[in-house]
Amino acid sequence: MPGDGPFHLPRPLTSGRGSTLHQTHEADLAATSRFLLREEQLLGRTAEPSGYLSTRLTVRRDGRPVLDQHTVYGAPAPTRLRDLLDTALAHVSDAAASPTR
Repeated sequence: MPGDGPFHLPRPLTSGRGSTLHQTHEADLAATSRFLLREEQLLGRTAEPSGYLSTRLTVRRDGRPVLDQHTVYGAPAPTRLRDLLDTALAHVSDAAASPTR
């Protein structure tokens, strides 16, 4: 359909104990394109701490940056965040872009 754009709705990414995961999403959009991304990270499993997870989401429209987000969870993340991650958590990010009129 004209005006439709790419969408990406993956299954959740689980960062279990002892894992080291790096995930990168990049989107280069034309001025008239639409974009939808949903990413879900599960930090640890029931009654276990998470592993290390680093994610980066970069979106550009006509070559200009719209969003550049970098998130890190688990060791060697800052101590306060490590203390928070003693139990399983979930993190969800939604990103959507539509042409301006």
